[in-house]
Amino acid sequence: MENTHYFHDQSGSHWVGITSGGGLEHILYPVEGKPLHNLMSAPYPVRRLSLLLSDDHYDMLAETERGLYYAKYHPLTGMRREVRVDSRAVSSFPYLFRHRSALRMVSVVTGEDQNRCLIRIRAEGAGEDIEIPFPDCGSLAMHVRDAAYAVNGEGRLYGLYHLLQDEGGLHTLDLLEMEPDSEKAVWRRLFASRQPDQRWRICLSLDPGSRPHAAWSIRSGTAAKCYYANDRTDVQSCSPLKIYFEGNVPQPYFLWTGEQVFLLYIMEGNRLSCARSPNMGKDWSGFTEIRLAPEARLRLVQGMERGQSHAALRPVLGTGYPHLRPVAFFDLFPLLQRELLQTDGESLSWMPLHLREMFDWIMLRADSAAHSVRRVETDVAKQRLRLEELAACYERLQEKERSMLAEINELQNWAGAEPISLTFI
Repeated sequence: MENTHYFHDQSGSHWVGITSGGGLEHILYPVEGKPLHNLMSAPYPVRRLSLLLSDDHYDMLAETERGLYYAKYHPLTGMRREVRVDSRAVSSFPYLFRHRSALRMVSVVTGEDQNRCLIRIRAEGAGEDIEIPFPDCGSLAMHVRDAAYAVNGEGRLYGLYHLLQDEGGLHTLDLLEMEPDSEKAVWRRLFASRQPDQRWRICLSLDPGSRPHAAWSIRSGTAAKCYYANDRTDVQSCSPLKIYFEGNVPQPYFLWTGEQVFLLYIMEGNRLSCARSPNMGKDWSGFTEIRLAPEARLRLVQGMERGQSHAALRPVLGTGYPHLRPVAFFDLFPLLQRELLQTDGESLSWMPLHLREMFDWIMLRADSAAHSVRRVETDVAKQRLRLEELAACYERLQEKERSMLAEINELQNWAGAEPISLTFI
């Protein structure tokens, strides 16, 4: 996944990324007009970045070679407030989320002897750090190779960690679940492997019921194996869903609709390998390859989801630039990609779902357009009413002016004085 953040609001499309020199770059593409470009310097080169968009500013947590830095940045004024959160260079994998108006900072901290890993969660302005040791944190030379996070609407934090232990001889995948405002954590080991020379890619997602689902791919030798697990999977029976004999390591990604879930593996050349589960990951169909046009510019970036009491980052797979459109279910319909084959019985079973999703998407766009039209009509009606009120007020002022001039003339005539004239401006 790209270390790039993408947000869209009323002002347009925001892109924030890390430059080749370790600085930060913010580009705003408005709906109309020229893009606004801004470069932000950092005290030290930034390696990883976590960023949330608030109403008028960005909250940023940056990993550097000299520790973690938190910054609040106002893009319209250019004002920035910066503070170092952790001075140790071993702090890594930053993640920000907001729950009940409190900003939480998550990071992985390894001990100086590289034999202990901790997770640090900080509330902005108050509260103490909560340190949660990893399972087997006393093992020799533990390293965190990768991390993925997810937060539900109630503030429950999930973390997925690829750990390397025993001097590189053991790879494990561990799932963390932590309740909000609690120091208790539940760990679950999803996978373990001792194969040498492994390259991993991981993904963590929450279904509509806030249950965690994990997918990962491992390349060892000439084959890449793709796996799936959830919080109820038996680790002893975790077998690969798919094996690829290609040079890259596929990046997994989830799409949800009710109890239906699509598991995508992003391949080279704008290709997707897609499987469907009708029952929350209990059973899976075979994989279907979907080829997208080169101009689609398929990208996996960090987006953001907002609720009434929370805001958190989440991966977004989309097409297009500078205005990114998230991949939808109707994009995955294989019959739109190629001619029908005799083995497409599974693909045909997707047709009702895809047609329903496409209809819902079209109706949503139509409702949005109708809402915009109604808003414009309401604004026009208010302006027309305001103009009518101003015209009526102007007529009343003119009538009052004529009445006052008539009274003044009567007084002048009665007093026998010379006539005078008044001009009202």
